[in-house]
Amino acid sequence: MRAMRMAAPCLLACLLASPPAGAHDKWIEAEPFRLPAPGRVKLYLATGDGLRDAELRPLRRRAAVSRLQLHSSAGKRDLLAALREDQQPIAVLEEGRVPAGTLIVALDAAPIDIELTASRFESYLFAERLFDVLAQRARGDREDAPVRERYSRCLKAVLQVGDRLDKLAQKPVGQELEIVPQQHPYGLTPSTTLTVQVLFRGKPLAGRALSCANRFRSALASRTVRTDGSGKATCPVSRGGDWMLSLVHMEPGKEEGVDWRSYWASLTFALPE
Repeated sequence: MRAMRMAAPCLLACLLASPPAGAHDKWIEAEPFRLPAPGRVKLYLATGDGLRDAELRPLRRRAAVSRLQLHSSAGKRDLLAALREDQQPIAVLEEGRVPAGTLIVALDAAPIDIELTASRFESYLFAERLFDVLAQRARGDREDAPVRERYSRCLKAVLQVGDRLDKLAQKPVGQELEIVPQQHPYGLTPSTTLTVQVLFRGKPLAGRALSCANRFRSALASRTVRTDGSGKATCPVSRGGDWMLSLVHMEPGKEEGVDWRSYWASLTFALPE
């Protein structure tokens, strides 16, 4: 894991409650992502923009996380009891609890309600390339109206312990919005591609912008691709280092007092440099 800044104590906020209008990504960092044999792993929550300007902001409330699980070939384990408030890392997996093979860490955040001005909401939609939502607002003559949004996050990280690559990495774990690799991330080599399928409530999600961000030492790069009719998109994997794939899905709100309902997802892993 690359060095990141800890937020000053007087500025601590719930990591998962910061408004999405700032176009900030949230993701899971593991230290380390890859181990030669079972060992201790620290799990961090990071916020930034496409792996850029990453900060660690501790969770104030455990209730902000509705699910934290570790998936392995042996099954899944609930980690909510190990979740730590007001400190980073948010959880530590001790050596005896880290099995060999491929591991998936899945974190789901509870929904949060926010209110945004029309201009801030418009900037947010442009940043996330949610042009269909802009068009719906225009058709409804709501371009200058403020917005009540409810949003939640589904974060996932792929870890590798030892050499055995389990097919677990290529299977969904049941998140509401989920990015599922079609090839094992740790079977990739630089200058290849990774195809993923985006699922929304278990069904392919078409036409959404997927960001592919890479951090190689101090160099950052990103590219955006769109999911096809089967919810699949292919990202070029040009080099090693830390990788994050992320996207936002939004639809009209169905609950009372909610104009728009959004879902944020990220997938992280790290390749040898």
